[in-house]
Amino acid sequence: RKFLDDVMQLPRPVPVLMGLCPLVSSRNAEFLHNEVPGMSVPQPIRDRMSAAGGGPSGIAEGVKIAREMLDEFKCEVVGCYIMPQLGKYEAAVSVLEALGYGTPEAVARRDAAH
Repeated sequence: RKFLDDVMQLPRPVPVLMGLCPLVSSRNAEFLHNEVPGMSVPQPIRDRMSAAGGGPSGIAEGVKIAREMLDEFKCEVVGCYIMPQLGKYEAAVSVLEALGYGTPEAVARRDAAH
């Protein structure tokens, strides 16, 4: 949020591409927060991941958080890239499913365009 607010203060529009890392566990969230320079995972997000635990429930919570962030900011950015954590590529696809990615309708539109 802070970055987008700062960009809005610039004299002309600047396109912003949002990056999402669907978290897979509390340990993943803590590592990104504490060990990756410039990355901050807010305490409420880390608390949610801690409550979710690891394994499938942790992945599901990470996908839910990423979907919430995408929904919150999608009208303020020009696009989004998703960085799967620890080889959990299915989590990235799950984030996009909320936008219709992979649905029969989306596949039909893609195929009709080619």
